[in-house]
Formats: sequence, structure tokens, C-alpha cells
Amino acid sequence: MRIALIMVSKGYGGLERHLVDLANTLCAQHTIIVFADASFADRLEPSITLIPLRADTWRYNPWALWQLRKQLDAVKPDVIHAQANKAAWMVWLSGAQAGINVATIHNLKNDTRPFHHFDGAIAVSQAVAQRLTHPRLAVIPNGITPPTPADPAEITACRLHWCPSGEPMTISVGRLVAAKGLSLIHI
Repeated sequence: MRIALIMVSKGYGGLERHLVDLANTLCAQHTIIVFADASFADRLEPSITLIPLRADTWRYNPWALWQLRKQLDAVKPDVIHAQANKAAWMVWLSGAQAGINVATIHNLKNDTRPFHHFDGAIAVSQAVAQRLTHPRLAVIPNGITPPTPADPAEITACRLHWCPSGEPMTISVGRLVAAKGLSLIHI
């Protein structure tokens, strides 16, 4: 299967790491074409085709939309998978089509219009899914490579340091921005 993964982002946070991990895993069984910033080239497996997509482009840029459509038409993917809001907007506005078009929403968004135009939508959490109404919506949390198991003595020491009274310890990994929804967590 030919899968085109689209991401209009730069840096290397959770979204970007997710795309790299997804592409590098899928390439073992599928032909993967990644549309992303050229800076991702050294993070992708050699079998993956990277088509540079400037992260600093405006999502409504007619030239960028035309180029994206033209490049997607040229690679003829079976699946187009847009990662996050900006990529979803650009794929939708470009009119690009494959056998299946799917988009993943990674953060809490007020404007989810582009996701309604895809064959399927994926939310990375229940909180994100609650913001989106789509007939084919799946919640699939971002996967991570499990860390090496910690030494039980280290866990006990950490718990005693941060929760000396025995209260529950909660850990969250992510940027401290409103879009992550950390203010919605109630213990």
C-alpha cells in the first residue's frame, strides 16, 4: 500500500516524533511518502521518500495548495493521512484525493471543519475526540516506545520525594500550553 503522511510543522515535539515513529514503523510493510519539512530527512528510514513541504507556509497559500495537490497526484497514494490541523486544512483545501483520506487531530481545537471532509478521523485522546463529530472517528492515543523499566527503588524514592503523604502521583508529558488540555485533568 502507498501511504502519504502529511505534516506541516517544524521542530521535534510530540506531533513530529509521532509522525517519524509512524513512518518508520509503517515502512517495513508499505511504501511511505512523507510530506514534511526537509529537516526530517535524517530521522526517516532510507526507504521512505521525503517530499519537502515548508512548515512556514500559510495554510491558505494557493501556490502551496496547488503544489501539494500536484505532488500528491504524482505519487498516487492509496491513503492520504494528514497529521494535525494545518495539514488537514491544506489537504482538504487542495482537493487532494486518494482511496482513503484520513486526518489525525492532535490537540484541542475549536475549529475542526477540515476534519469533517475526510473519510475517517483519529483523535489522540477522549478529550480531543469530544470536540469532533465525525461518523468514522477513532480514538488512538499516540504510541511511544516503552522506556527501559525503572529500578523499583528509584520509583519508591521518587514517590517519597514528590508525594511524601502517600497521595497519588500523576505524571504528564507534553508542552505546558492550553491546547494540551492539562487544565481539564481532575484528580
